[in-house]
Amino acid sequence: MKRPFNETDIKKALEYMIESYGLTDKLKETRIKEAYKACMGPYIIKNTKSIRFANHKLTIYVESSVIRNEMNMVKTAIIQKINQELRENIVRELEVF
Repeated sequence: MKRPFNETDIKKALEYMIESYGLTDKLKETRIKEAYKACMGPYIIKNTKSIRFANHKLTIYVESSVIRNEMNMVKTAIIQKINQELRENIVRELEVF
């Protein structure tokens, strides 16, 4: 006799688990950090203190005032690069401190 079972694909099951444990924002932040590392050069990565993401706003803290000024001048390009790397329009604002 066959036993009935609930068929759910693994993607839906993982999405449900991530959502139910409240890990959606942390997962997004981790993906954005990886995209940032892929898009920026090693010198900028080395001088980045921390990265925060909340409400579609990416906040980056850098050690160098020169890097901070350069990044502030090309905010739109950085946002586009990160979103392109993610293949989603997640980051909408960028603040550099």
